Amino acid sequence: MNRLSKVFRPFNNEQKSIFNLSKLSKEETEVNGYKLLNNYGLIRPSANGLFYLLPMGYRVIQKLSKLIDHNMSLIGAQKMQSPLLIKESLWKNDETLIDERDDLYVITDRTKNHFVLSPTHEESFADLLSHEQLSYRNFPLLLYQITPKFRDEFRPKLGLLRSKEFIMKDLYSFDIDEENARKTYDKVTAAYQKIFTALNVPYFINSCEKDSKSIISHEYYYSCDRGDDKLYTCGVCHSICGASLLKDRTLCPNCSYTLKPEWYNNGVEVAHTFYFGTRYSDRLKSMYVDKDGKKKPLHMCSYGIGISRIFSAVVELLSTPKELRWSPCIAPYTVCVIPPKDGSRDEIRVEMIMPELYSLLESIPNLKDDVIIDDRPDKTIGGRLRDAKACGFSFIIVAGKDATKNTPLFELYDLYNDKKYLMPRSTLLHYLVDRTKYLSEEKEKIGYLS
Repeated sequence: MNRLSKVFRPFNNEQKSIFNLSKLSKEETEVNGYKLLNNYGLIRPSANGLFYLLPMGYRVIQKLSKLIDHNMSLIGAQKMQSPLLIKESLWKNDETLIDERDDLYVITDRTKNHFVLSPTHEESFADLLSHEQLSYRNFPLLLYQITPKFRDEFRPKLGLLRSKEFIMKDLYSFDIDEENARKTYDKVTAAYQKIFTALNVPYFINSCEKDSKSIISHEYYYSCDRGDDKLYTCGVCHSICGASLLKDRTLCPNCSYTLKPEWYNNGVEVAHTFYFGTRYSDRLKSMYVDKDGKKKPLHMCSYGIGISRIFSAVVELLSTPKELRWSPCIAPYTVCVIPPKDGSRDEIRVEMIMPELYSLLESIPNLKDDVIIDDRPDKTIGGRLRDAKACGFSFIIVAGKDATKNTPLFELYDLYNDKKYLMPRSTLLHYLVDRTKYLSEEKEKIGYLS
């Protein structure tokens, strides 16, 4: 049984904070989503640009990762893990020399060997394949990981939206030629669109121009006032383009209409995909043997999703000034049950029916291990109800005085419909089966493993 009394979730009191907010920049204390995550004990700052993910916050990250994992398995991607430290020589051999990357953490070991705490792993995965004897029959090959990444941000800000350490899913695909690489690219980007559709937050895809690094590239954005990225939404064709794509141009790249200043807005980049051709394979000798026994370079793509950035951006976009709100599929818990306060007249009678109620709730499809009881003994029902709403649990069940009647009645708060009901247990269970059915249907549609 999941009990909130056992969860490490320190609170901040806005009048008398228990945590040293001097670790936050002035800008961070003004970001609503970040303040809520910090105040309600989902994250804590460690140093400028570095954060602890506390149990309730980490649970959201796990749900996001699970959503990604299953969609990756549907397209045949295999999960693995590469070293976080990459030998510096892999970067030194790039056309972009390591000296030009002032955002890299470079580490020297006791024998004077140099390593990079890498923000991305194209070189590492290409190097892995360069040491293997691979046939054309081994492809396509899709390998990915979900790990911390590092970037020495000159000015980390906005909490997890721009931090020095972040959690990212990075996938690398390898194919024998451009035709097959493009097919793989389309398959992975279709999976990305399923993931973002499941999160139910409006997103935009920006198609980037071919440059010296990539042949195809797409950026995925949330429109967000706090974002660092500059976007234009054309008022005529409604296409989205990054300001960096426009450079000195003033015309929409899709319909050639003159862009107006009021069409400009801020955004947060949450994913990026690239097709590199043989750029990395040529340099690192990542080869395969074709049907004629000849060695040829592999065609490589990379695909990143910023998991911790999505976590933070969703909160920033959906929350109210005082309460956290989530995409339903990543709420820390879908159902929170609030029993009477310890020592109250109603406690003993309600305590007798709680185990069965909990078991019945967990038996509902999609609610397995997604129900928590707020059994904190020092909090009133009203205080715990305010807290449950503030944490964004989708459904809140209060077992108060009405639950002691011969036919127990339960208060149900449907947070996303902004409705309150008083109903017997059978009606309550049927309601939750019906309301959570959208989760089942959505998960089935997008390939989410419950």
